[in-house]
Amino acid sequence: MGALKLDNVVKTYANGHQAMKGISLDINEGEFLVLVGPSGCGKSTTLRSIAGLESITSGEIHIADERVDELPPAKRDIAMVFQNYALYPHMTVYNNMAYGLKNRGYSAADIAEKVNAAAKMLELTDYLQRKPGQLSGGQRQRVAMGRAMVRQPKLFLFDEPLSNLDASLRLQMRLEIKRLQRSLGTTSVFVTHDQVEAMTLADRLVIMNKGEIEQVGTPKEVYHKPQTTFVAKFLGSPAMNLLPATLVGKNQLKLDDGQLIAIPDQEDAVQDGQRLYLGLRPENVSLTNEGNGLINFVAKVSEELGATQLLHGEVANTPFSLNLSQFDQHETEHFSLTFDPQQIHLFDYETGERVNA
Repeated sequence: MGALKLDNVVKTYANGHQAMKGISLDINEGEFLVLVGPSGCGKSTTLRSIAGLESITSGEIHIADERVDELPPAKRDIAMVFQNYALYPHMTVYNNMAYGLKNRGYSAADIAEKVNAAAKMLELTDYLQRKPGQLSGGQRQRVAMGRAMVRQPKLFLFDEPLSNLDASLRLQMRLEIKRLQRSLGTTSVFVTHDQVEAMTLADRLVIMNKGEIEQVGTPKEVYHKPQTTFVAKFLGSPAMNLLPATLVGKNQLKLDDGQLIAIPDQEDAVQDGQRLYLGLRPENVSLTNEGNGLINFVAKVSEELGATQLLHGEVANTPFSLNLSQFDQHETEHFSLTFDPQQIHLFDYETGERVNA
């Protein structure tokens, strides 16, 4: 058994809302798992259920070899880091970090050893006698992490811990959390709605939607081979372009404006006449004004991002975006697009599920 196992976990509130609809997960020892999805998808409820802050309606939760879903939070050997830090304002940094150890009856010498070691790792040694109000947001988050670290729990749980920080500090703290987790080797579950945060931190991603798991995989797997249109649209900025189309034969797609596009032979994956979405990542499409492309594109707005540019417009009356290394404005707004046929994504129009390999 892995470090953490969720077996068909359901959470139904008194009003009938089902926040978790049979969630099953196996998390390996030392793994950094990130739960990501839009607000209301069930990711925080899942984390709080693991922590014991939410009771579950049915299913089982195991940490290591022990079933814990009926145990109180204090008996689960987990440490949680919150977005609001949850520090005691009247205590020094040292006492905030030592508080849990004191409650567990550790000696003063053991507490000092653990707190000082964590403070050194987090570069907090010079701040141990300060109070939280005298620290920056990033320093307070380090204290919250240090308080979790000194416990040496079986499991770290992070509930959107970086959402209150500014952009540059979020980047710095992402790197810090990743480094610490690698150094400590503690199994970690991290919740965020920020896809960049999720992609950069995770060993594996769990993309959630409406109380269910849409897909589990490494960041590369999930980005390059999304299994549903929801995942395809959720990951990536700009999101994957999805063009409604109809399969003609086995190797052509007909867009809704009548354009025909050649694609690799689909063999038995889809059927002639089947309604599909053609998915193309913005960075996998090239632009030309020579008239020999495969898709007609009408440019509307260009965004300059320094090293790259985003070009937004329409294909077959559907919004479409490109991520280009460079783009020189032309008098015409009409271009042709080319793409690598091996980088297409096909999804069933009705179910949204991936249909090509």
